[in-house]
This record gives sequence, C-alpha cells and structure tokens, in this order.
Amino acid sequence: MRQPDWTQSAFAVKAVTVEIGFWISEFFEYSVLTSKKCKHKPHCDIHREPLYQPQLKKHKSRGDRSCVLTQAVQSPYYPASESSTEKLIRHYLDVDRLIQQHSTPGWHHYFWMSPVIFAQERFELDFPYHDTWKQTEEFLNQISVQNDGFLLQGRDQGWNVDIYATSDQVFLRQGIIQGDELNCVVCDRPSFTEQIRLVRERTHQIVMELCAAVGETYWMDS
Repeated sequence: MRQPDWTQSAFAVKAVTVEIGFWISEFFEYSVLTSKKCKHKPHCDIHREPLYQPQLKKHKSRGDRSCVLTQAVQSPYYPASESSTEKLIRHYLDVDRLIQQHSTPGWHHYFWMSPVIFAQERFELDFPYHDTWKQTEEFLNQISVQNDGFLLQGRDQGWNVDIYATSDQVFLRQGIIQGDELNCVVCDRPSFTEQIRLVRERTHQIVMELCAAVGETYWMDS
C-alpha cells in the first residue's frame, strides 16, 4: 500500500500516550414539571445538583469537560490498598442515587468512557462516538493489530481521524472532513503498541470494580 501523502508532513514526537478516560460531570440535571397550562407543552424547570468530585488528576478535553484517565485511578506507584478506585466509585454512586431519586431519563452520558490519545501539549485525538467498554475494547483491539496500513479511518458527522502504521512508525491525525485539517504526528510503533495491553487490563479491572460497587452495568454497553 502506498503511504498517504499527509504522513510526509507529520510532526515527530517522542511519546504518544494511549489512554481511556472516564468522563466526569460536575452537576446532575433533572427536570421538574411546574405547570400544565397546555397538555401538549407542559412547562418544566431544569434543576442542577452538584455531584461528588473525585480528588483525582483530571485530563481536560472536549471543551469544558474533563475525564479521569485510568493511570490516575490505578497508579503503579501506589499499593492496591491505596487504590483511588473508591473515589471514582463515590462519584458514580452519587449519580446513581440521583437517577433513582428523580427517575431521570437520558442519563447514559453520566457513565461515558472513551479513548484519548495525546502527545503532551502538541496533539490530541478524542473519540466522541465511543461511549462504553464494549466500544472501547473494540477500538483497542483494532489499533493493536500487527498489520501495516490503516489501523483506523473514522468518518462521522464532520469528524475525521486516521491512524496509519508502518513496520516501525504510527501516524495519527484528526481534522474536519471538509479539509480544514488539524496537525498530525508520528511516533515509534513499538512504544505505541506496548501501552495498549496495559491500558486494556487497567480499564477492564476498573469497569468490573465499578459495576460491582454500583450494582449496575452502566459502563458495559448502552
């Protein structure tokens, strides 16, 4: 396969981080019916209640939103007894409490998780159409194959992402389909691939712990 032209302009970076982020909401929103002046258009007030915020390092992305990366939850520098998973669990227990209390529809986004690939202060790929562990695991499997060529080509609602690999390099870019391309980077393939097994194992363990603690499978596939 002929290497794509855009790879020629890729900026070389020493390291690209492959991670999974658990998106953290600051508030829980629910609606309260305040009048029935018109049965076809009842009036509702939107209420916001603050959620417990885990005291964990957060990764800023997607505008004002932030996520907690798996390496912040399960750091190799701390023993298991000091795991920060409990802090993440407290946040989701708070969400679940309010879902039950207000019988709120459309709550799935409070439990979204998705891949994040970034080179510090240089480049970032996020994946707005990956929300669950099932989608995340499929993504990790896709980008860890040993074949050369395109590992991923994403085209959806104006969102455009490409991950292309040779035997020793990985090229990544993200942009707008209409041609307003953002920057692209290239990194060493072995160091890129080696991360994927570890992040898969960390994420799966965290998801299993969350499901057990909350008593629901919100993160699995919704």
